[in-house]
Amino acid sequence: KNCELYFVSPELNFSKDEWQQLYNSDYFVEITVWLKKKRKNDLKERLDRTASYLNSREGIHFLEVGCGQGYGLLESAGRGWNTSGLDIFDNRIADARVEGIKFYRGILTDTGIDDNCYDIIYVDSVLEHVPNPMEYMDKIRNLLKPGGVVYIGVPNEDSFQNDIRKLILMLKSKRERSAKLKPLDNPYHIIGFNRISLKYLVSK
Repeated sequence: KNCELYFVSPELNFSKDEWQQLYNSDYFVEITVWLKKKRKNDLKERLDRTASYLNSREGIHFLEVGCGQGYGLLESAGRGWNTSGLDIFDNRIADARVEGIKFYRGILTDTGIDDNCYDIIYVDSVLEHVPNPMEYMDKIRNLLKPGGVVYIGVPNEDSFQNDIRKLILMLKSKRERSAKLKPLDNPYHIIGFNRISLKYLVSK
């Protein structure tokens, strides 16, 4: 209650194979050209801003946790960074399956990636999918080099959009339905953050 974290209760008890099955190639839907272009521009701006916090721009080692189709990996590699990606399922497009991009398949907390390796760790739309975000943050902290930077992006469950959805459910006499977490509907969010809970997680 103090940290204002939303979570599915009871906790889902999936095996590693079942988690992987959720995020197979059916997870990613076709998007419009406009949205694809917007996401590419957003990604470029995010990495520009993240890199601006580093003391040196030379020899940057970059890890994307939850790299999905690999667009972040392509942006990183295009900047000349040493690029690595990790995901529970390999959904990378062909352009991201090249020799210069290292890929780890699995769950972050179970992989044997060396500590103190990365200048930038990019974690966008990941923490809301994992049952143990604190363990993920511990692992991320260990993987970062001293002075490294983490980018974290999560949906805001207390957004105006969700408030509207909640109001609609109430008006339809579906007060018991959640406007927030829907673990068995794509995109399978099981943890929900707002500004307070994300700040709490990072401070811990």
